[in-house]
Amino acid sequence: MLKLTFDAVARVSPSFRRFLMRSWYETLVMLDRERDITFMNYGYAGLDPDASEITLNDREQVNRYCIQLYHHVVAAIDLSGKDVVEVGSGRGGGAFHITRYLKPRSMVGIDFSRKAIEFCRKYYSIDGLSFTQGDAENLPLGDGSVDAVINLESFKDSGLRVVRENDITLNVVRALELDNDRKERLIAQKCPKILKRATQEFAAVKGTRTYETFKSGHSRYLSFVLHKEQRAIT
Repeated sequence: MLKLTFDAVARVSPSFRRFLMRSWYETLVMLDRERDITFMNYGYAGLDPDASEITLNDREQVNRYCIQLYHHVVAAIDLSGKDVVEVGSGRGGGAFHITRYLKPRSMVGIDFSRKAIEFCRKYYSIDGLSFTQGDAENLPLGDGSVDAVINLESFKDSGLRVVRENDITLNVVRALELDNDRKERLIAQKCPKILKRATQEFAAVKGTRTYETFKSGHSRYLSFVLHKEQRAIT
């Protein structure tokens, strides 16, 4: 009953929804004391069993599907030598992976969670990568200060032209299925019983409403390439 009440209020009040998400996210950050969780996206898996996969080292394999979602998103453009920002960088795994392998000139991870930013600053040490606290709806960026903005699952903006749109719902569902056992083990290890169901919902494990809405097609997972329109100077 309490959850239904929160859901109803969150639908009416975007600010209350942001408060709930911020509080919940801060709680999730604190649960992982062993630093096992560096990615928090749903993941991406190819549907062709004969297609080649990206090469990962042994340490990266555990996060394969989360990393593959980043590769799908950034494959549209060459980031080498560019100034790049990730909005909603979370635990920093994606920003670190992009910095290490795709060689941008600079990479800045922005997240609303102070604890996540503190974690990233302590955990990652690589030239060109930095992290700062900020809100996706009020980014701490000057006009024209970056070449590319990357976002997974948390960013809204206007004034952008859609260059490419892909429906990758089936790929995300497949990744959720393949990664389900790992997520369930982490939840069992790290979450107190009172938070277990909510964390399963957040992670979209099998049997949750989030997973079922993707599986049924009621919800779609879309991937966009966006381009900021240039204003004419007169």
